[in-house]
Amino acid sequence: MSNTMKNFGRNLYIALFDKKMSRKELAEKVGVSQQLISCYVSGERSPSTATLIKIANALGVTVDSLIK
Repeated sequence: MSNTMKNFGRNLYIALFDKKMSRKELAEKVGVSQQLISCYVSGERSPSTATLIKIANALGVTVDSLIK
């Protein structure tokens, strides 16, 4: 797993926690499955650029804060 994917997963987990949002809620806002959000958090998959932007918008954070 690349560091970028690992960082994204960790940062996504932290953002969900900070916003008190469940993976299910985020999935519904972004239009993907809850399982896919879990794959992002665990670093098994990485989102497309379009999905990354949707995730950032849904969480009210910047894309940079998710990938750094």
